[in-house]
Amino acid sequence: MFKRLAALAALVVLCARCAAVSLKSRQNYVKYRADLTPAIERAILAGEVAIGMTEDDVWASIGRPDRVNRSTYEFGTRVQFCYDNIGSRFNFNKYRYVYFENDKVTSWSQ
Repeated sequence: MFKRLAALAALVVLCARCAAVSLKSRQNYVKYRADLTPAIERAILAGEVAIGMTEDDVWASIGRPDRVNRSTYEFGTRVQFCYDNIGSRFNFNKYRYVYFENDKVTSWSQ
């Protein structure tokens, strides 16, 4: 648990409002997360988003969102990560909004 918190703290310091998450940061995150599936590990290393990622995984992969919208319902919580300044952050406009249900990515849109 301590290693995970240390890795996340380092990631937050390195990525706070950064242009993109560096490959080294993504590699360090994956190194301390033995519970990642191979598909999610590959997505993080590539700076991509994948169905089933947690909020922490998305932060590690593509960086801190500009805004977070949360809605709580009787069946759980829905979260939307909004990346407003996407042009300077990524080489493409692939992830403008990332949607979560109960801390797992369910979809994304441009």
